[in-house]
Amino acid sequence: MGPTDHERGRIILEQKVISALSGTPHFPQFVACGVLDDYNYIIMEMLGRNLSDLRKRRPERRLGVGTVTRVGQQCIVALKSLHDFGFIHRDIKPSNLCIGRGKKKHTIYLVDFGMARRFRYSDGRIRRQRRYAGFRGTIRYVSVAVHERKEPGPVDDLWSLFYSITELTEGSLPWTDVTDAEEVAEIKNNIEFSKLVR
Repeated sequence: MGPTDHERGRIILEQKVISALSGTPHFPQFVACGVLDDYNYIIMEMLGRNLSDLRKRRPERRLGVGTVTRVGQQCIVALKSLHDFGFIHRDIKPSNLCIGRGKKKHTIYLVDFGMARRFRYSDGRIRRQRRYAGFRGTIRYVSVAVHERKEPGPVDDLWSLFYSITELTEGSLPWTDVTDAEEVAEIKNNIEFSKLVR
């Protein structure tokens, strides 16, 4: 069974984003893309482990504040590059943030652009907002606005980064074990900042 049109569209979008941002700091180097036996493929630079795996490998299941501060700074630079290109990621989470290899082991790379969406055209015009946006992202990390099916924008990527950074520092989020999307949204809406970050 071959790929669906939706799957094919996602990988073509991913090819577009990766090839355009290749060579930009915090994005993997694009090598090639094509179609083989009706399957689209992308070849890119090999990276190291993702931050979710690295956190879970630690005995205390969290990263140090200094490390996470450096990670956050690099992620903000990466998101600025992506947003300047006119796209939002829509699935920022620790497993989509990887470290480099060898001399680049202290560099953070943003990966997985299959849910990316253009929010601004190349001429600077902002894409028209939808009245109701379908849910895209990972329940644990999306913003409250995404839970409410509002049109996502760059700020929603930043909210996802905030939740990701908090999890890396604290080891978990208050809603980590909650699977119901509405319940997670309610917790996010009502939690006091002091209970989120110690």
